[in-house]
Amino acid sequence: MKSVIVRLALMIAVSVQIMAQSPLEKARQAFAAQELDQAATEIRVALQESPNNTEVLTLAGDIYFGLEQLEKAIDFYKRSYDRDNDIDATARKYARALSEADKHNEAIAVARKAVKNNRTDVYNQLTLGEVLVNADSLNAAELILTKAREMNRTIPDGFLALGSLYYRQRIFESARDNYEQAIRIDSTNEIALERLATMYFRMANSEMDNALAAELYTRSLQQWASVIRINPRNARAYYEQGKIFFYAQKFQSAAPSLAQYLRLRPDADNVPLAHWFLAQSYARFQACDSAEPHFRYAIEKIDSVKSKASLMFARCLFDTKKYGPAAEQFAVALTLNTTLEADDRERYGYSLILSGDTTKALEQLRTAIELNPTKCKTMERLANLYYDKKSYTEAVNLYTQMLKTCTSSAPARINAFIGRCYFSANQTDSAVVYAQKAVGLDSSLFFARTIGVRSLASAGRLDEATAWYSEGLEYAKREPAKFKNDVAGMAQAVCAAVIEKKDFKALQKASKMWTEFDPTSELGNLYLAVSYQGLGDKDGACKYYNEVLKINPNNKAAKDNKKLVGC
Repeated sequence: MKSVIVRLALMIAVSVQIMAQSPLEKARQAFAAQELDQAATEIRVALQESPNNTEVLTLAGDIYFGLEQLEKAIDFYKRSYDRDNDIDATARKYARALSEADKHNEAIAVARKAVKNNRTDVYNQLTLGEVLVNADSLNAAELILTKAREMNRTIPDGFLALGSLYYRQRIFESARDNYEQAIRIDSTNEIALERLATMYFRMANSEMDNALAAELYTRSLQQWASVIRINPRNARAYYEQGKIFFYAQKFQSAAPSLAQYLRLRPDADNVPLAHWFLAQSYARFQACDSAEPHFRYAIEKIDSVKSKASLMFARCLFDTKKYGPAAEQFAVALTLNTTLEADDRERYGYSLILSGDTTKALEQLRTAIELNPTKCKTMERLANLYYDKKSYTEAVNLYTQMLKTCTSSAPARINAFIGRCYFSANQTDSAVVYAQKAVGLDSSLFFARTIGVRSLASAGRLDEATAWYSEGLEYAKREPAKFKNDVAGMAQAVCAAVIEKKDFKALQKASKMWTEFDPTSELGNLYLAVSYQGLGDKDGACKYYNEVLKINPNNKAAKDNKKLVGC
């Protein structure tokens, strides 16, 4: 019981201690734990309580520098520095932040004043040297940094600063040696690991030998991985890692790193580029749902890429068969004055078709063909769409264009399609011409034979229609099962035409050919029965009406006509 009371007392004491902490102490603790978003929340409270406290202002600068919000960091460092410019640590932080923001003259002035105030402080010397490096004052920097390193060779900072000087001079071997010496002194030095990783990346980018470049990229990734092992909340490491994977086109590896960066630094200066890289990475392996918020961010907030982002998002949606949203996104791309090439116009057109808007699709597919007249499949699909919409002239024009430009397309089939257009437009003579062309090119094309027979029958050219039907039927006897329906189509066209003229002999001839080819044809036997009935042959009529009813006992016409004939 006593131990329980003791533990409870300790818990209460800890709780009281936490509650008693000031916002500054809470901010300091969160910053030390790299909980930077929490640290920012706490420091805002501390600033409200003590807006002129240099310790609070400097910590605010540290927090926003860590959050990669450079201008905010500079503002807080400046406010602290203006209140007390004799604090070396604040001066150094302010100078480095100014240098990072390319405000080199201001950075050098602050660093020089710090050195003047305290020349024996090696860190002041190193800061001046580093801001001179960043300002490309390399000769002056080398002298200062070499002396500073000798002031204290037991700390990594001198080697680190000289490494950056040699890096700027593109003396990469010396830069590497100094970075590695800094790491030997302090294996957890994140800055040294970061700069070594950056150096390898730059070397890889300028390397012409692909194998060597790949090795250098790998080394860079290894250094960034080391940074993450030391500090899993080092946002920059995730960003740089993701960037390398992105440029190496390893998009499935890039995405998790970039996503982690955005989780850690949702408001950093690099956030727009991270969103853009991440959107593209997800799109490359068709994770469009994951890509969507990042594409939308790029479209809404990054003027330089909004057009490209909109188009890439539309393509991603199309590739993942989300045709309605894809069509909407292609439309958005056009409102942003995006240039849609032939392939994208084609994708847009197909998205419209597959989401049910064929009218708008016609315009897009037509534009795709105008941009690239070799898109033969698209041309054929567009011609078929025009046919379905009964725009037969447009369809014929496209099919004719195919015959001229699409040598790989089957000309027999295209001629048959032209014949079909003319038949549907009641231009039967033209339909027959193209059906003849099609059959001449491919005698097995029964679609063309059927068009020819139907066109001839419709035009009243029954002898020619019957001759085409007879010729086609003989061909079909080679593979009866394959051509059964084709023969039925031709036979029905002939039978319907001759029965209209009450030419029962011709009907008997046509229907008998049909039933001899296919004795199971319900309609063929019905036409044959009608022919016997029309010729006054009761027995023949009854026989074939009974055949019809064997095939389909519910055939009303056969039942009614049997009664009428008196079977």
